[in-house]
Amino acid sequence: MVTNRKNFYLKSFIIFLILISFSFVTGCGFLQHISSLTVKPSLPIDSAKSDKDKNNNGNTKVIVHKNKKSNRDQANNSHKFDKDKADNNGHTNHNDRFDKIDNENRNPRIDNNSVVNNKDNHDDVDNSRTNNKDNADNNSDTDNSNVGNKDMMDSNKNIKDNTIDDKDNNNEDMDQTNKSADSDKVEAKPAAKVIHSSENKELKKVAITFDDGPDEYFTPQVLDILKEYNVKATFFIVGSLASKNKDVLKRIDQEGHVVASHGWSHSNFTKISDKKIIQELQKTNELIEEVIGKPTSLFRLPYGAFNKRVLNTVAKQGYHNIYWSIDPRDWSGISSKEILDNIKKNLEPGAIILLHSSGSKKSIPNTVKALPQIIEYLQEQGYEIVTIPELLEDYLMVNSTPN
Repeated sequence: MVTNRKNFYLKSFIIFLILISFSFVTGCGFLQHISSLTVKPSLPIDSAKSDKDKNNNGNTKVIVHKNKKSNRDQANNSHKFDKDKADNNGHTNHNDRFDKIDNENRNPRIDNNSVVNNKDNHDDVDNSRTNNKDNADNNSDTDNSNVGNKDMMDSNKNIKDNTIDDKDNNNEDMDQTNKSADSDKVEAKPAAKVIHSSENKELKKVAITFDDGPDEYFTPQVLDILKEYNVKATFFIVGSLASKNKDVLKRIDQEGHVVASHGWSHSNFTKISDKKIIQELQKTNELIEEVIGKPTSLFRLPYGAFNKRVLNTVAKQGYHNIYWSIDPRDWSGISSKEILDNIKKNLEPGAIILLHSSGSKKSIPNTVKALPQIIEYLQEQGYEIVTIPELLEDYLMVNSTPN
């Protein structure tokens, strides 16, 4: 039995040797197949191979860098060769401040071999250019942002300018509206009546008027006082006196006062004919227009005398009959105090005060003396001293078109 067991082992060993021999002859990995029957890992790990691959990758990078360096050297040699060639041909050398990219852009004589050999180099340059382009695009975006900000600033400026322009236009429109409103007003048709004062009692306005001038003595004194206080008045002039004192008449107008008519000879209109009335009015108005360049439609009756016939005749000639509401009788020779007291007693808004700038040498000096006191009192009471056209504007001027 022992012999049989030995024979079994011997046969098995011979078979094993035959299999091994067969494996080597046929190239089959029989042993590997046998070992795989015992151990079968999920992932094949070959640390030696992995390390080898790492080394190979490192070597590859070194080789790539060496190749790039070699390419750069070849490009530099090529540029140097071209540069030397250009120098030999008599061209001017480039300055050393030009770098490799500048040389490539400036040197057109790179042969095909140089271009092929410098492919990697050009790739680097292209990448650099791409990066530069991206940076440039970013800068462009920044510039566009700045442009946008500038546009916004310009827009704000335009809005501001437009706002300023709109404001100016509104002011101009208001001015034009006011001018248009003024242009729509025309002088009212004179009525056959006398006007004693303004009907507007809410505004504290008053008008100072002077009759019987101008002369060369008292009237200039009156003008001096008015100028000192910056007050404007209305002068109802006598034509015959004004014709002898045209320079004083002109001064009245130049200093901002209003020139009106008091007839030519200071005649009582109730005692003269219509024809004579018309002559008195026309002759005086022609003189006024000759001296100051503009006519007047304001008239005051000499002595304040009138009747229905006189009122109708004056109105038909286009004159408004301006009367008064306060007559301190300064022409009578009363004192300056009595003149002032009379005005204080009768003063009210819209009043028309009657004074004289020419006349008796016994009376008019008291008028001149009282005038500063009158002005100061009116101003202390809060009154504004205005001309007849300003005081009676609502009556003298009407709208040209009905509402």
